[in-house]
Amino acid sequence: MQVGQTLVATNRGGETHTFTEVDEFGGGIVPLLNQLTGLTTVASECSQLTGKDFLAPGASFSEKEEDAGVEKYQCCIHPWMRAEVRISQK
Repeated sequence: MQVGQTLVATNRGGETHTFTEVDEFGGGIVPLLNQLTGLTTVASECSQLTGKDFLAPGASFSEKEEDAGVEKYQCCIHPWMRAEVRISQK
């Protein structure tokens, strides 16, 4: 995508998720899932969630992208759900 565009992520599944920007991918907030997936280091951003960070089924997250670069996002409940978004100048 390009600087100035809006990133939109919609939860089309049947469970609650987060779409959390992280500096580095890691584990999430469910210790058992971290253990089962071998993600022993929790992404620090996942330990700072508030109620508005959780996306119920059908909910969306949106953010206008202001800077070029690569942003990392993960679900802090299901930490294997990850995305890298590449943002370029217009």
